[in-house]
Amino acid sequence: MLAKVQKEGHALYGHETRYSTCAVPIFSQRRSIASLVMRFPTSALRPAEIAKRFLPPLTDCAREIGQAFDGYSPRGAER
Repeated sequence: MLAKVQKEGHALYGHETRYSTCAVPIFSQRRSIASLVMRFPTSALRPAEIAKRFLPPLTDCAREIGQAFDGYSPRGAER
């Protein structure tokens, strides 16, 4: 799954189950620091609709969060 996420920039999974998940990585200084995840009832939205409607804003939001962490140094950490 990691290789697919690295290639596509997101993960869509669980569409065979009751709940599906859409996730995008959050990067800061080219390192993955977290992910932004949206979970929804599979009966409510199809994967293609998720990709079209929600991936662009989730990706933009993840990019903004990562940029907010650029230059952040936890108290006591050396740079």
